[in-house]
Amino acid sequence: MASKRDNLEENLQMHQESSNSFPPDSSNEDRNEEEDGEGATLLQRVPARTSRPMIQTQSSGSSFQDFLDQYYSQGSIRGSVFNLCSATLGAGALSVPSAFKSMGIALGLFLLCVCAWTTTFSINLLVIARSRTGCSTYEEITRHLFGPRWASFVEWNIIAICFGTGVAYCKTLHDFVTPLVIVTNISSYAPWMTSTVALIVVWLFLLLPLSLVDSMNELRFASLFGVITIIYLVGAVCYHSSFNIASNAVQPPWSDLSLWVGSKPLDIIQAVPIFMFAFTCQINVFAIFDDLNRASERRMAKVSFRAISLCLLLYACIGVSGFLEFGHRTHGNILNNFSQEFTQGSVGVVLMYGAIAVTIVMAFPLIVHPCRSSIENVCSGYIPSNRLSHAAWTILISGGAIVLSLFVPHLDTVFQLVGGTTSAFICFVLPALFALKMGLYTGEPWRRAALVLVAIMGGMGGILSTTITLVSLTTRTSDDKIS
Repeated sequence: MASKRDNLEENLQMHQESSNSFPPDSSNEDRNEEEDGEGATLLQRVPARTSRPMIQTQSSGSSFQDFLDQYYSQGSIRGSVFNLCSATLGAGALSVPSAFKSMGIALGLFLLCVCAWTTTFSINLLVIARSRTGCSTYEEITRHLFGPRWASFVEWNIIAICFGTGVAYCKTLHDFVTPLVIVTNISSYAPWMTSTVALIVVWLFLLLPLSLVDSMNELRFASLFGVITIIYLVGAVCYHSSFNIASNAVQPPWSDLSLWVGSKPLDIIQAVPIFMFAFTCQINVFAIFDDLNRASERRMAKVSFRAISLCLLLYACIGVSGFLEFGHRTHGNILNNFSQEFTQGSVGVVLMYGAIAVTIVMAFPLIVHPCRSSIENVCSGYIPSNRLSHAAWTILISGGAIVLSLFVPHLDTVFQLVGGTTSAFICFVLPALFALKMGLYTGEPWRRAALVLVAIMGGMGGILSTTITLVSLTTRTSDDKIS
């Protein structure tokens, strides 16, 4: 009798151990969607590449970690939606209100929806290209379809996107330290401490050391913090705008046509790349797709639709709210409209500035790392890869971004230039060219026409908007010299 009880307890213990060896269920929703995904095209992947290194916490029983494992587990629909949102949301949100200033509310919302739809469409095209070619990166697909010269050109474009994003981050930090120097009155006992010197100090003691590390695993939580920060920023701007409008402190000219549709066509065209840059996430699509459980074109379409829809909602809220409150006084960086409240010590605004600053400091190395890796890959046949070259490229990339940001007049200028050139080509034109080269939708004239339209509009729109931006910069510089 005792032996039977011992065997029973031993079997029960073995059953519990085997059940604990399985990962926690992500959610009923993900299980239903996995069943719903049957019949879609599934990709075979190497088992060794099915997971990424995760941050190790000191306590495996952390309730926060359990919450993430249960509701946002790696490879689930929800987890993939969050990853795509974190790749999309960023400093580009700061300039969305200035784009609405040029377009007006109605036209701005329409063009924002067009950019969101085009982004979702291009993501689906990239996933199809990956499944048809078996390649897992932009460069590999381009080399497979168009040859090595085009692949090298694409690699340099990706480097330009990363570097341009780094310049935007540095410009945002410069906009942060400028009122900070005024508030602290540090120039009274250190006259040499200007906003430029303060930015260089931040680079020397924070950005550069973080960018020199070989592994980015310690900084992966920056994406979580970044998404929370953008949501807080959007909520703060919406609350501030709603409160002032409700209390009649701000009275938007509701009957003015320019509030709804921009009156200057050139300004409208010039502002479109801000939306294009804000939705730039296509470079990260392949990594997110590779981590998706039961990866298929259909499941990834669900991920892209939900993630881009959420980003669209956040961009619409901050764009409309910021423009309604500040009107034609809206700055290229919406934070600059709150600089007076920052100097007055408003708690909500100070938290908003500080959260954005911390996010950028943590996210900056995540931009330098792929940029440096791409440069080392391109120059592998000419410059050996070692610790010395690693440090040299890091100093050149991060230091170059700091120096260039000092000469950029406004944050939205960076987004206009990057969004109209490299972002337009990599994120919108190239996916359409992939599809056209593979002969997709040959029997579907409407989808075929959409491919051609995306390729032409992305290319021509980017060239036209970039030309207008450069002319505007030249004219502005000439006016400054005359005055």
